[in-house]
Amino acid sequence: MEPDRNWEAIDSSLLPAPWSLANLTAEETEKLEQFKEKVKDFLDPKLPVLLCLRWLRAREWDVEKAAEMFIAHVKWRKRMRVDDILEEYPNSPYYRVLAENFPASHTDPNLPYILRTRDGHHVVMERLGSISPDLAGLFPLEELVRFHVWGNEVAMKQRIDIMNELGGEHFSPSFAVEDLRGISLAHVKGPTVAVLKEFARVDSENYPEGLRKVIIIVPGIFNLIWKVVQYFFDARQKAKFEFLPAGTDYEPVLKQFLHPSYFPKFYGGNMDWDLPKAEATPEVKARIPKPEKKKWSKTHVSRGTKYEHVIEVEEVGTKLQWEFKTSSYDVGFGLGFKESHDSDSRPLVDTERVDSHKSPVHGIWVVEQTGHYSLTWDNSYSWTHGKDVKFNVTVTPPGSPAVPHTQKKSASEPTPKKKKEKK
Repeated sequence: MEPDRNWEAIDSSLLPAPWSLANLTAEETEKLEQFKEKVKDFLDPKLPVLLCLRWLRAREWDVEKAAEMFIAHVKWRKRMRVDDILEEYPNSPYYRVLAENFPASHTDPNLPYILRTRDGHHVVMERLGSISPDLAGLFPLEELVRFHVWGNEVAMKQRIDIMNELGGEHFSPSFAVEDLRGISLAHVKGPTVAVLKEFARVDSENYPEGLRKVIIIVPGIFNLIWKVVQYFFDARQKAKFEFLPAGTDYEPVLKQFLHPSYFPKFYGGNMDWDLPKAEATPEVKARIPKPEKKKWSKTHVSRGTKYEHVIEVEEVGTKLQWEFKTSSYDVGFGLGFKESHDSDSRPLVDTERVDSHKSPVHGIWVVEQTGHYSLTWDNSYSWTHGKDVKFNVTVTPPGSPAVPHTQKKSASEPTPKKKKEKK
């Protein structure tokens, strides 16, 4: 049972006050209205207005940049089906083993109640230092990213629920405790650093201003590790970090922000709960599904041209998934639909340039209408560079396993040939 909720104010010199529309200056209020007007075609009417401040704060109240960031986020949500992830992701074969072993409070199914600060707002506790360095390499990267996005959505829902419970006039990002004891140089090599880098990118682009303050418990080796990972965070994020050397008496520090009933005995609190430990034990390894070997296709999209991959879908509920990367330079990408070969095509995912040369691009679409779906790589804007695209497309009919999809070329559609490009 959750303890009594006798919330009390926290000194703002220790912890930033929750956000409130009433506390905005006249200039900030005007910029909020300008932002809402610019994104009105993308703004979900159910989204609390207070949450719009995330984007303005992340871009230092630059309305143009905040609107651009928000619109890109909405398109990303559509491409990745994030609005449905709370319902869909628990059906993933990877969900249970990740949720039960990932050392974070908000994703732990055994957490007895949501952790909260003394003033009643959201708390996240993580123990990333306990993760076995080789564990990340046992999961497909896209599954780890999907789990991370699901966790972000869980935390956001918890924060909004708390906001509504407290009257709806104040919103707060999460107060976080990040325990890095146990971390080693092995964590910043191989697959683990790639995963952490991708998590940081997703958070920076799509979950801005998610943290109120972060207490980071650091081991002696941390200075060496910080030299590698500090570049994953921007200046606004770093300003919220407070480093606490391992071996410190954690109880008096945490009691400034949390009642002992809201943090575990492990840190000196009264809570009879502890974070999971992500250890690569034989039992954990046996529970991890063996991923199917991906079938990659390749194409060269010459400068000034497009390449289209068409999938004919005959059953509603079929899931289309794609992943692609380019060897160098960005490329445009979009998803379209037409009922038949002769009908007009309409966009489902607007074609936009993506930095697929920096990190793989993933997407999901669940079919609501049978017909022809086309994935298009667009290089029509480039006058100088062709793009080498490596992609993997799977089609999953309802109740059936995923099937790799390759496109057969007709005589009228020759395989693109790589041409010499001007430098």
